[in-house]
Amino acid sequence: GMADMAQVDVMLESGTAGGRSAEFMSNFFRETHVQIVTVDAGVASVGGRCAEMVKDTHQRLKSFTNIRFLIGDSFKIFPKLIKEFKGKRIGLFIDGPKRMAGVRLCMQSLKASSDVKFCAFHDIRPASPPSCDRGMGAEAYTYMSNWTRSGLRSCCDDNFLSHFNIERCDSCVAIVAGRDTYPLGMRGDF
Repeated sequence: GMADMAQVDVMLESGTAGGRSAEFMSNFFRETHVQIVTVDAGVASVGGRCAEMVKDTHQRLKSFTNIRFLIGDSFKIFPKLIKEFKGKRIGLFIDGPKRMAGVRLCMQSLKASSDVKFCAFHDIRPASPPSCDRGMGAEAYTYMSNWTRSGLRSCCDDNFLSHFNIERCDSCVAIVAGRDTYPLGMRGDF
């Protein structure tokens, strides 16, 4: 995966919700030194309906020793974590906040440190066909289509989709390169 290719030491996840991504990353990096830190608002009034799952998720995944669980605002917690892991290779997985707020979290993190090697986004979908958007990421998808840092957008890569036998709307991940690949100031940076 991207995190493996980037040789990350730490994966920071924003948007724990039911914990499927954290669990997947924990299993993927089980025999490695990679640490996963997952952050969620933990209250529906801030993080939406998925935030209500977080307590149960923490309980279900408590035996995963390479995952650290935090409750709070990723916009406030990520800068602290990036400082905590200074000198480590950091990857971001943004599953919340959705839409352009997720893009802002990525850009804030890229500006904070060149230690951030990439941002991966979940639920980035084109608006067409309308059934693909589901209100999640059409604006962000359109933005990323023109952002120099943007690499893979799995929802629209026919080779990727056919290789893994995935329907166009079911796997929607976008990956944005960090400052090692592109310096700050590229088209789309803000």
